[in-house]
Amino acid sequence: MDEFTKRVLAIAISSGWIAAATPPDKLVDLERAWTNEQSLLLAVTDVDRDADASEAYADWSAALNDFGSEAGDRFVVATVTLDELEWLVGDPGACAASGSAVFLDIRRGSFCAPGPVLDPDVYHYVDRLYRGEAIPAALRPVAPARANLVVYLDRRSSC
Repeated sequence: MDEFTKRVLAIAISSGWIAAATPPDKLVDLERAWTNEQSLLLAVTDVDRDADASEAYADWSAALNDFGSEAGDRFVVATVTLDELEWLVGDPGACAASGSAVFLDIRRGSFCAPGPVLDPDVYHYVDRLYRGEAIPAALRPVAPARANLVVYLDRRSSC
């Protein structure tokens, strides 16, 4: 989908002319967090396919859930389908794979860790970076790539 079409759809959805493809509660939570300048962690999942790969899915889910518990209110963690991710950020690039992690912060930028992300240190790296803490040498090898994403939650933010 080209940028013009995405913008027209975004205006139509935000104006209430058509229903959003993203579940309303999830969208409301993510939009509220973004507006409040909270960091977001979007975990990409293909529910049908991931459920079939049970051991890898269990490892991915465990690492994500453990980090979500540790991070508390520092991150809003949400699982999204690829379609939802594309609706939220346009072209997700390397983060289009199931199990990927997309980190978004309006002040500190965005990062992409192509999936499946099974190493919890990936989450810890970005958490420390977003908090302005020093990154230990042991975490540097798992650093996710900086991404240049346009976030459509408020319909025009870049990070």
